[in-house]
Formats: sequence, C-alpha cells, structure tokens
Amino acid sequence: MTDLLIQNGRVLVDSGWSEPGYLCIQQGKIVAVGSGLAPESWVQQAAQIIDADGMAVLPGLTNAHTHLSQTFMRGLSGGRP
Repeated sequence: MTDLLIQNGRVLVDSGWSEPGYLCIQQGKIVAVGSGLAPESWVQQAAQIIDADGMAVLPGLTNAHTHLSQTFMRGLSGGRP
C-alpha cells in the first residue's frame, strides 16, 4: 500500500524536469519517482494523494552543519584573552 502519492507536479527525473510527474512514498521512504501520471493501481491504493499541479516537488533540504550563528557573534569578544 502506498502511504503518500504526490502527482501532477514538476518532478526532477533523470532526463530533467517532468510535468506532470509523480512521487510515491511507502513506510517513510521514496520508492518511485517518474514522469507522466502515476500508475492507476497506485492511485487506488494510496492512503493520501496530494495534487501538486503548478508546483515543484523537491526533497527536504536539511542543513546539518552551519556556521551562520557564529556570524552574529563576530567581533563581540575581540581583544579578550
């Protein structure tokens, strides 16, 4: 069973941006990404369907390491031992 099916959006596939395209998630993992419409059997079995018409479907972009917070403190402790 498909937990989440995102369809009709702009999806990045091997050949470039596909519109429409689909993305299928099962048990918290992306299991399929493709061009065109999702297979009808997936649509019928999906627990949740998101119609992403006019939207881009992108992965979550996580920044796990950054020094941005240090920029705000720059110069505050200058001259201290």
